[in-house]
Amino acid sequence: MTVHPDVVVLGAGVSGLSTGIRLAESGARVLVRTAAPPARTTSALASALVGPNLSPPGDPQRAWTDETLRVLGAEPMPGVVWRDGTLAARPAGATPPYAEQTPGFRQLGDDERPAGFGTAFTVRLPLVDMPVYLAYLLERLRDGGGEVRQEPVGSLDEAATLAPVVVNCAGLAARALTGDTGLYPVRGPRIVVRNPG
Repeated sequence: MTVHPDVVVLGAGVSGLSTGIRLAESGARVLVRTAAPPARTTSALASALVGPNLSPPGDPQRAWTDETLRVLGAEPMPGVVWRDGTLAARPAGATPPYAEQTPGFRQLGDDERPAGFGTAFTVRLPLVDMPVYLAYLLERLRDGGGEVRQEPVGSLDEAATLAPVVVNCAGLAARALTGDTGLYPVRGPRIVVRNPG
């Protein structure tokens, strides 16, 4: 049990566990407080494909994606496999500005694109089996000395009484923690269906 943590991380999804791992492996005493176990967080339902997005150069989301691809590709990880595939968008010219730097990138010509799509390219990206990956992150956090306690905090002020540093990885639950009613999800869970060919 973490008696006097240096850091309390709010949330036990991918962001919270990954943050906790980095801090614990750097020598901090880490306590993760969460309303739900990792397998019941939004991360467990998240899209399992990490790849280029339409963020412009300098956008923090682009830096996050680049770092995520680097970490996932650095060594084999439970639940992570790399696959070649095609990404397509209806509008022409929708290729992310830095997609060329992604492994396996190749822009598809007019005769190769799926019908009705103005942009398409092949790329090699990681697919993540989220329950397996979350279990791996949880084990790695605990192996690094971090603790996860399924006991939500009611506010950031409450969290600040637990440790001198609070890291908010609560996702959409941050709406209640911060009183920011303008916070809303930008993407929903993916639904996987059989490919009709």
